[in-house]
Amino acid sequence: INGVVVVPSLELSATFPISGISNFYRVDLVRGSGAAGRPLRLRVQPPLNDLEQGAWNQKRLRHWYSVTEFKPEKAVLFQCYRGETASDNQFEIFNELKRRQPEIRCYWGDTDGSVEIPDDAERLIIGSQEWYQKLGSVEYLCNNIDFDRFFTRRGHQKFLQTFHGHPFKAMGKSFWENAGYDRESIDFEIKRRRNAWTTALMPNTESVAYY
Repeated sequence: INGVVVVPSLELSATFPISGISNFYRVDLVRGSGAAGRPLRLRVQPPLNDLEQGAWNQKRLRHWYSVTEFKPEKAVLFQCYRGETASDNQFEIFNELKRRQPEIRCYWGDTDGSVEIPDDAERLIIGSQEWYQKLGSVEYLCNNIDFDRFFTRRGHQKFLQTFHGHPFKAMGKSFWENAGYDRESIDFEIKRRRNAWTTALMPNTESVAYY
């Protein structure tokens, strides 16, 4: 920390790795790979358990999500960007929904447990098995970006894509063309995203043609 290298005792080093999970983060104490006393490394990550943490487990959970037939649940899953915040269109839609139907169950996808979400929402850590399960079971999804490629909307689900503002930037087809995507990849991305939505929210009539 601040340039200070901490070298643990041999007795303590022998117990590594040590992991701890709170509501907000997962902390792993591991030995470094250097030869100079194998310095202590402190790794802070989202609060995912041992069966959720890491690329291999995420690949396994995505496969589980893709092959599982989930029981429909009358609830809404809100997500804003990649879970770094609870704001934008989702926040206002959530408030209005709760005003009209206070009894409806609402979940909110959060990247690491530190995001301040509405009091009436239930927190879901993105990447947890519970998050994948709700992503496949809830009847209503509301996001301002697209879910990743593994996402498959089930027949019982409706997905409101709100985007986030006015389309005055390189995005979609033009963005992918400038990034060097081939025609097949662009067609795939357009089709999968369009098929995911059931409703798209426009900020004004001028934006309809762009979206």
